[in-house]
Amino acid sequence: MIDIEIDVMNPASITQEQAISGDIIDALFEIEDDSERQQRYGAIYAYLKGKTASIFRANYTARKKELTAYRKRQEEEVRERRKAVLTSESGGVFRMKGEDGKEKVFNTGKWLVSQAGVVAQGFNGPIVACRYPIVIKSLMVEHESGIEKVTLEWWKDRDASGRPIPTTLTVDKARIANAAKIVDLANVRLPVTSESARNLVVYLDDFESLNQGKIPFYKSTCRFGWNESFTAFAPYTGDTLFNVPPSYQQMADSVSKHGNRSAWMSLVKEIRKSGRQEPLVYMAAAFGSVLVSIYKINSSIVNLYGPTGRGKTVALMLAASIWANPAERMFIMESNSTLNSMEQRLNVLNHLPLLVDDMSKMANFDRDKGTIIYNLCSNAGKGRLARDLSARPTAVWNNMILTNVERPLTDDEMNGGAINRVLDFEIQDGNIFADGNAIVSVLSGNYGFAGPEFIEKVINIGPEKIRAGIREQEERIKQWAKEKGEQYEEKQVQPLAVLLTADWLAGELIFEDGVRLDWKYCTETLKPIRATSENERAYLHVMDDVMMNGNAFQPNTNDEYKGRIWGKFETRDFEQFVAIIPSALDDMAKRHNFSAPQLIKWCARTGRLWHDKGKQTRKVVLPGFKQARVRCYVIRMDENEQDSQLEPAEQFEPDFGDIPFDTPGDISQYEPVFD
Repeated sequence: MIDIEIDVMNPASITQEQAISGDIIDALFEIEDDSERQQRYGAIYAYLKGKTASIFRANYTARKKELTAYRKRQEEEVRERRKAVLTSESGGVFRMKGEDGKEKVFNTGKWLVSQAGVVAQGFNGPIVACRYPIVIKSLMVEHESGIEKVTLEWWKDRDASGRPIPTTLTVDKARIANAAKIVDLANVRLPVTSESARNLVVYLDDFESLNQGKIPFYKSTCRFGWNESFTAFAPYTGDTLFNVPPSYQQMADSVSKHGNRSAWMSLVKEIRKSGRQEPLVYMAAAFGSVLVSIYKINSSIVNLYGPTGRGKTVALMLAASIWANPAERMFIMESNSTLNSMEQRLNVLNHLPLLVDDMSKMANFDRDKGTIIYNLCSNAGKGRLARDLSARPTAVWNNMILTNVERPLTDDEMNGGAINRVLDFEIQDGNIFADGNAIVSVLSGNYGFAGPEFIEKVINIGPEKIRAGIREQEERIKQWAKEKGEQYEEKQVQPLAVLLTADWLAGELIFEDGVRLDWKYCTETLKPIRATSENERAYLHVMDDVMMNGNAFQPNTNDEYKGRIWGKFETRDFEQFVAIIPSALDDMAKRHNFSAPQLIKWCARTGRLWHDKGKQTRKVVLPGFKQARVRCYVIRMDENEQDSQLEPAEQFEPDFGDIPFDTPGDISQYEPVFD
């Protein structure tokens, strides 16, 4: 085993003992890319000196020659074995039933494929590729990466009557094209050993080349969601084969129909008529997740907050049942997951919603909450390296994320970028459900019907009309805000417009019950720009600290400070300013998590900074210091930040009848009422 302490990427960390050991050579030849390996070798050799460098070079050269010779022997042996196979008189054909039930005949060349396995006659006797019959069932190219994959099928197990049971496995084609890599598949029950590996690689290559056009070929995807034109949604529509990594197979399998649609529909209609807004919010977010990419906006988080025991988890299960099995550890993600695991799951979900029961249980959530929120809503994960130092494909997604906590997900210490990506909905008084256990019982046995139906309706309407409907809702929210005398970030307004549109579509086309989300309840979640501006909040924090620590700015009648000294109050043209020593402002910035330089730039830009020409500071005389002049940030103190806000206008109620999906019948025929 390679010494994990050897870091070939950092020559300075390599000790003299490691440099002359075989471990460092092993570590270098773990790098499969020849140019990358040569570059690492050159960097290490250039760092080493004297005899140590000579020994290192000799060891590397010897291993390189050994590896080259081994590869030549291996290639020659493969050529000889293939020559033996192609000149043998044994072998022939293999018959099996296709997915359509019809028999297919495959050419196996000089390989004999039978219940005894896969064998060919060589110069020195039989060549065994596998002890069980095995074939290539299908080939596919993954849409996202362009990687070719192969599905193998073999017959090793038998049922109670003794009949062979097929086993299938889908892997990257590179895994079956390399003897060293195909052996690893023994861990997933592929019948291969180190002795038979090279023969099996040759046989599978022959099988593919001899059966061009007979082996089914598909385009595949490992992600749920829309195609580029929004005319198909994997895995519900289109001809793309759906294939996810094994670690996400259980989650992927949960996205299915099960039970009785009428039972699910009856329950949900009763919940919708209850008057509770929380289930409607979650359902709108679950439906609306597939509209996010159509409207071309970033992902966002929909959070329900309130005391425990009120039904938040049951409401989340209700949202999950639209698409999948709502049981624990199926479609709903475990709450103690890491950010990395969430990103990988989001990559598979793609346009379907991510559901997390109590996101606050994530590792380091309280400490890194703002960063976690920002990353989850950025639509792309971090770039990461594989073990061989090659770049892994970056995880990408575009959806809605549903979670719940006991308090708002955002707070005043969080930067505006994270705040604007969250819609926090407070749970209303009382329990959400009268009998949560009864609801869970029905949902556990009946799920997965509404999601595919919603996809079908959206496809029929078309992306342009969907965008028009969401845009109409966005304009109505902005009009309401104007009447109210407020401004809201588009990052807040747009996801709410998606929610309202999804709620209308689901109510009109799926449930047909006339139930809609309450406008006031939804718009109350929006946070005004003045509340989400990071500099505005930083300024208010500073003013609060100044007022709470007046003695640090106001000397007594003897020009003496009591306790700490942070600056002094100043007056200019009847306006009140506060001079703050730079180190004191830095302390405030650390406590309240804001950038002091950015705040000062903002104060200068908004006319709140009194400073010397060409400076951001002003020389101020601090009493009690022999009239010493100290450079301070001198910031104007606004008397009343709320004076500029207009009184809210009468609530603006949107007319849902005007949006472009308001007439029953063939919806695809109706044009938007706006251009």
